[in-house]
Amino acid sequence: MFKQIITAALATLAVSMTANAQERIIVDSAPSPSEYAEMFGIDLEQPKPRLRTRGIQMIQTAPTQSPAPAPAPAAPPVTVAAPVNFQLDSASIPVSFKAHLDSLAVVLKAPAAQGKVLLISGHTDSQGDTTYNLDLSTRRAASVRQYLTQQGVNPAQLVSFGKGEYELIPGQESNHAVNRRVEFRVTG
Repeated sequence: MFKQIITAALATLAVSMTANAQERIIVDSAPSPSEYAEMFGIDLEQPKPRLRTRGIQMIQTAPTQSPAPAPAPAAPPVTVAAPVNFQLDSASIPVSFKAHLDSLAVVLKAPAAQGKVLLISGHTDSQGDTTYNLDLSTRRAASVRQYLTQQGVNPAQLVSFGKGEYELIPGQESNHAVNRRVEFRVTG
């Protein structure tokens, strides 16, 4: 009972956190690591080594005053919807979806992604009982989380939860296969 209450509370929190998402990108093929990194605003470039200047004297002149650049506006959070094509009543990750997850794992293991958290939300179509669908979507998200940890992603970077049938893709409500999906959102 306690576990169900905690799970429901986490799902409610996650729903409220993702409700503010401004943009949903629906992908139909596996994005490359660089495409995932661009969508989530993570730099995959390795930091350049510092030049060593031992023995070099730098002569500094008085700095010229230039106006400080205006800060760039924060990009709206992006949610990536990946049609996983889970089989009906199944939380097993299809082989065809593992390329998505492998690319995502590369991004999450990059130095620039440390300190970031990936929210993994599982979804179902509208067929079946609402309570069952919520449980199934939670298991789907958990299986994706488990796969990513097996690929070497730090488990502390991953939060998984289910949304059941509560967020069908607008205009695709009757397309059951497309709504059996997992969505990703990076925070932090």
